[in-house]
Amino acid sequence: MSGVSTHIKGIIFALGAFVIWGLVPLYWHLLTGISSFELLFHRVFWLIVSMVVYLLFTQRIAEFIKHLKVKENIKVLILTAAFIGFNWVVFIWGVSNGHVKEVSLGYFMNPLLNVVLGAVILREKLRPLVWGCVGLALAAVIYLIYMEQIVPWVSLGLALTFGFYGLLKKQLNVPPMIGLSAEALFIFMIMAIWVLISKDYQNYTLHHRQWPWMIYMSLSGILTLVPLLLFNLSARIIPLSTLGFIQYLAPSLQFSMAVFVLKEQMTINYFVTFAIIWLALIIFTIDGFRVRFKSAPVS
Repeated sequence: MSGVSTHIKGIIFALGAFVIWGLVPLYWHLLTGISSFELLFHRVFWLIVSMVVYLLFTQRIAEFIKHLKVKENIKVLILTAAFIGFNWVVFIWGVSNGHVKEVSLGYFMNPLLNVVLGAVILREKLRPLVWGCVGLALAAVIYLIYMEQIVPWVSLGLALTFGFYGLLKKQLNVPPMIGLSAEALFIFMIMAIWVLISKDYQNYTLHHRQWPWMIYMSLSGILTLVPLLLFNLSARIIPLSTLGFIQYLAPSLQFSMAVFVLKEQMTINYFVTFAIIWLALIIFTIDGFRVRFKSAPVS
């Protein structure tokens, strides 16, 4: 019975993480009119504040310092910081400029892109049906580019940066929260140097805007940290296949917001593209469950 309740708790944690990630575009949409660079600056600053509180509360400061003393960790963390920093910029810019549908498309594409990266870079063997799912997703993107005569660079940028970020994190022997703390610190250091060199620091100081805006922007750190904590808690409890299926909740919510709340322009070609990718993801997920069920030991 305790195992069942623990499993349910894991699902609740996962749902909480992906619901927050799915609804967070509404938060960034409220800050429309503020530059993406300034929003990123505040997101990273308040994330660092949140992470310091977390590390102090969990008594992990010594662990954080220990991992940063390893040169190999520093090299990889600088790369992951670059990828996640660019991902955040594209995400914030996309939401602030009416491209939430492309944001959601990027996160729909991400699981299948992870499969490709695993096959090409990590030499993981893929089943023919999985390659078929990847082909469907690629066909959907090509269809959108051809029919709309645009390149969905927001979608591609988010999928690629988060894909390579995940690939590097997979090979990094650093706990997720410790790694995120280091990444936030590196990003903030680079941005702070840039602001000082450009002599534009007046635009990014904490007293630059009126207090209601400062309260709104200070929430960005919590909105970054909380879903990640929930995700990590759930990943320890429930199977990855279950977690992967729940993952599609976030881009589904983002797509629904783009259509019904933010009233973004949506042509039939976008609906066709999303339908094809959804089909690929459903086949991919069912196949994963099938293989997992067949390989499970019979008691």
